[in-house]
Amino acid sequence: MRSARKSENTRKLYIRGTAAYFEWCDSKNVTPTFDKQTVQAFIAESMELLDRSASTMVSYLKGLKAFAKWCLAENEVESEGVTAIEQPQINSKIRPLIPENYHEAILATCDLRQFGGKRDVAILKLLRDAGPRASEIIGLNLEDIVISKGFAVVRGKGGKDRFIAFGTDTTLALDRYLRARRNHKHAGGKALWLGVKSPTLGYSGLDHMIKRRAVAAGVPKAHAHMWRRLWAHNWLDKGGSTDGLKALAGWTTDAMVHHYTEEFQMQRALKEARRLFDDE
Repeated sequence: MRSARKSENTRKLYIRGTAAYFEWCDSKNVTPTFDKQTVQAFIAESMELLDRSASTMVSYLKGLKAFAKWCLAENEVESEGVTAIEQPQINSKIRPLIPENYHEAILATCDLRQFGGKRDVAILKLLRDAGPRASEIIGLNLEDIVISKGFAVVRGKGGKDRFIAFGTDTTLALDRYLRARRNHKHAGGKALWLGVKSPTLGYSGLDHMIKRRAVAAGVPKAHAHMWRRLWAHNWLDKGGSTDGLKALAGWTTDAMVHHYTEEFQMQRALKEARRLFDDE
């Protein structure tokens, strides 16, 4: 999976799903094969008796299929019946974005007199302007940011590089952070984001920062991906093109655009209708 440039999170999910299948086979005293009937029984029992969600089982099945495909290519098995199994049906659910007033409230908890405050404002504004994934934002190096042009290069899923863009307000926040960064004891490192006392800011550090500031702001729930949805909604709400959104988000299909923005599709449609009627 590493040679195929799968992300760390994808690797963990695939391994977790394959391990869960082998554990289930062991508990049932069943030979762990990739035949359709056995894997379907694993999926059904996991959902009905172990209360695993459909989305979890979709991830597990993807992992099993990937492993079965590898085993077939390596001549470890003769068939891969698991590939014929359809994924469980996932019921659509509301996937929240971070409301603008929550975003502003979280920003207000940052003390710009402190290094951490300057850094966190820059991160939060970049999340809102550009919608990078958490793994992409913490993977940024100094050389990836081009302040004068208002863009950065991130490494997305599958090791694919792409551009993200940000506005003037975020540029000012980044410039303020970079000036403060010069006086940090780990300023010589290549990572863009430094810990208050450590040489880097990792995924857990980013998640802890967001959750800590959300609590301080009285925001009930917040995580980095909620800004990605806010960014996608704002892009379309302001008249941005679907093709532009896909290019900057690293998506290849319109289905991903719909997945991230469907909750507010009616809101955007009504806004568009009012604009068209006013033009009459």
